[in-house]
Order: sequence, then C-alpha cells, then structure tokens
Amino acid sequence: LLYQRTEVPESSVEDAAGRRPVLPQKVRRQLRLDWGKDGLAFMEQDSRLSDALLVQSKVFDQPLRPTELLEHLTEVQDRCFDPDEWTSYNFGYHLIGRAPGKAYDYR
Repeated sequence: LLYQRTEVPESSVEDAAGRRPVLPQKVRRQLRLDWGKDGLAFMEQDSRLSDALLVQSKVFDQPLRPTELLEHLTEVQDRCFDPDEWTSYNFGYHLIGRAPGKAYDYR
C-alpha cells in the first residue's frame, strides 16, 4: 500500500549564481505500508511502485491527513495476519476504502 504526498522542501537549492528559485520545486514522496505475517512494515520512498505491482490506486477527494491515516491504522492494530482471513490484500483494500475518492483498477 502506497500513500503519496506532494511537499515543498524546506530549503530550496541555490543555483550557480547563488539565487533561489522563485517557485520552489515540489517533491513527491511515498509512504509504503506492507502487511505480512511479521506485522506492519513501513518505509518512505522517492518513487512509486512499478506498474507490474499495482492493483488499485485512488485519488482521495480530500488529501488524507497523517492523523487520519493513524486513526485508520489504529482501527486494525489488533488484527493478526491470517492467510485465509486477513492478508495484505484485505489490509490494503480496508485502508483504501476508508476515505472517499476515485479508485482506478490495474488488474
């Protein structure tokens, strides 16, 4: 599961003449959440997953705030990985369904 956000770096890079750009470049960051038999793992990535790994994406109607994501994770914190009942598939679809938006299926 990948959550993408766009941010402006705190300090913009100066050019060769020592000037800062008027419009700072926005940077996309991805928070990757993996659910498996060892529990929840997460990492921040600079690039999205390859198309071969995508199952569904969703553009939320309103950007998801970090506190909202934490609330959604708290709802499932007591769930245990179960290959028949609660897998990464179930985890991903549960979280992606928690906020309104437009979903796109890849396969």
